[in-house]
Amino acid sequence: MRKLLHSFQFLTVVSLLSVLIPSCTDEPAANEIFRIEDGSDIIADYAGGEYTISYTIENFASRGSVYAECGADWIKGLYCGEYGKVSFIVEENDSGSQRETSITVGYSVTGDKDSVKVIQTAETGGTGKEPILTLISPDTLSVPVLGGDYDLQYAVFNASDESGMVSVIPSEEWLSVSEVSENTVSIVAEPNISDVPRSATLRFEYGTAEPVSVSVDQASLTSERLEITVDSTGVRGAKVSVAPTDPIYMTYVVFVNLKEYIDALGSDYDIFMSDLALIQQYALSYDLTITEAMWIFLKQGNKSLVFEDLAPDTEYYCYGYGVTDSLDYLTVVCKEYFETNAINRVDCTFSLSAEATHNSAVVTVVPSDNDVPYICGLIDPDVFTLLYGAFSNESMQGLLTSIIDGLAENGVSIQDYIEGYAYTGSQEISFDDLEPETSQMAYCVGLDMNGEMVTDAYNLIFETSEDPTVPPMTFIFEAKEIEARSITASVTPSDNEIPYCWDLVDASLEEDDIKAAIQQEADLYISLGAVGTLAEYVEVYLAVNGYREKTFGNLVPATAYKLYAIQLNSSGEYSRPMVFSRIYTTADAVTSDCSVTVLYDKYWNGADLAELYPDDFGGYEAYAVLPVAVSTEGDVASFGYALLAAEWADPSLYSDDDVIEYLNRHGFSSPTHYFFVTWDYEFAIVSVAVDSEGNYGRVIRKTEILRREGAADPSEFEFL
Repeated sequence: MRKLLHSFQFLTVVSLLSVLIPSCTDEPAANEIFRIEDGSDIIADYAGGEYTISYTIENFASRGSVYAECGADWIKGLYCGEYGKVSFIVEENDSGSQRETSITVGYSVTGDKDSVKVIQTAETGGTGKEPILTLISPDTLSVPVLGGDYDLQYAVFNASDESGMVSVIPSEEWLSVSEVSENTVSIVAEPNISDVPRSATLRFEYGTAEPVSVSVDQASLTSERLEITVDSTGVRGAKVSVAPTDPIYMTYVVFVNLKEYIDALGSDYDIFMSDLALIQQYALSYDLTITEAMWIFLKQGNKSLVFEDLAPDTEYYCYGYGVTDSLDYLTVVCKEYFETNAINRVDCTFSLSAEATHNSAVVTVVPSDNDVPYICGLIDPDVFTLLYGAFSNESMQGLLTSIIDGLAENGVSIQDYIEGYAYTGSQEISFDDLEPETSQMAYCVGLDMNGEMVTDAYNLIFETSEDPTVPPMTFIFEAKEIEARSITASVTPSDNEIPYCWDLVDASLEEDDIKAAIQQEADLYISLGAVGTLAEYVEVYLAVNGYREKTFGNLVPATAYKLYAIQLNSSGEYSRPMVFSRIYTTADAVTSDCSVTVLYDKYWNGADLAELYPDDFGGYEAYAVLPVAVSTEGDVASFGYALLAAEWADPSLYSDDDVIEYLNRHGFSSPTHYFFVTWDYEFAIVSVAVDSEGNYGRVIRKTEILRREGAADPSEFEFL
């Protein structure tokens, strides 16, 4: 069988553009997961008929196949051609007795497979026979402490319209029926937050049929406990000992939380559910199952635990309870109250002033109490805001924590640091190796010997001056070639070592407009984590040095443009005003008589082609397959075409220049192509040709809607 040598494209309604499908591969994509949507037994009527099994493949991205197997000769026509479904035929049961079998459905790429039981009833004489009510699910159900939702399967033979629906009656209030549907009853068991197990019965009734019952047994909290002892407390931490009554087998969790919060939750159940919600969120954040996440928090045996990063002078509970990773076992919540130590604040203020050159600064600090030790440093104010937020005591605590962590990584305690490097009294503190024309923030805060802030934090923002040894750069701009849709230009700086950035922009834009556009682009990169600041974005993505030449394409004909350049410092910050070239106007567009037309006369149902050619069309069953070819006319040097949303066929919404720009960036240029199109969705095919002199021909637009009933016979399909 031949492989398709052409790329594929889906038409999906995302904005106004088509979405390209990645190249297919025989290897599974990361995290591909195959599962049957509903593994409940299928109850087939004795007369037989057509039935389906639904499945899903999460993160589906490969070209493997789904298969189905069954050993029973009364199951016929197993068909896996439609994505998400396996259909089959159950023959009429003339054996006089009920029969059952299993159908196995699997996914070849991951090797995952699962089975669904098929139970076919026996003919019992038809109308007039007594109804028979039977359970498909077991007649006993064990429910854990936290309760939950459960589905029970049943079947009715010799059903009659007069008997109505099956009724299900629970014997206890903690058990309720949420829904009764054909063959399935959904029930809800409430949590049993007590130390006594309990039982209930679900009675199924249907007309004159003999009732059936399901016994429901629910576990209770166990009598095991945790002994929690708060050994010591500090300003921001506590040391705790935990001793379970069964240190060998008992697993448990221990947390510290605000007393106010735990008291507001109130019951053990609410505490369980609050913790469970946090663990579920943790599991989602790190792509874990609940069981995997629980094992991260579970502890066993006697433990000595240290809890850090607490708030000073605050009331807390250290609490815990026995629990398993499957949540089928719980103990009561055991709590121990404690309070963190208060910080001994001192009445001391600081006055800051600074004198700066282009590469150094002297910060003068004058405290109101000369005996209070303090630290003083410099940081980029934008970096501080990015990492810690607007300047405040709280954000300063964040910086201080980072400093203490950095010292610890180098084996230095905060006590040793304060003894050796903290200041007291009035000081003139020098900072060297600064960058010219940059913002600097001096900070100062008083500390005790444990590194706790005992005063308010103070800051001062100042600027370093221009570097007198680096004169402003000059730039020579030259437009070497101006055409209707492009300008080839160069820039020559007066200094080949100093970095700068340059570009071609609309002549109406001013310096502030251009900087705002650069900031907007930088904000996108910052949000993606690619860079941390505007200066870093400029330094990494825009900065150049020396002579540069570039062709700026996708311009609009008969439009005024200008070049700009702006000098940077070594950190990527703007260091001089922006310099502009004279205005250049693109030429009027010359419309060529060349053209390209996208041709097609038939389309096929992807499900039909996937059945015939699974290696080529597997995974595209839900789409129309539209093969196209191109026909050119006149002096055609190149061309482009694309399948887009229908709005692109309207010149009032998308001009010829818009279409040409899109095709230059994203259009197809191969003589043949396969498009995969959503059924019953109006789309546009646009195309344009370019002659040997670079002139564009007429933009051709047309719209289509592909209907399933118009699909060609699969026997007529030929590969491009």
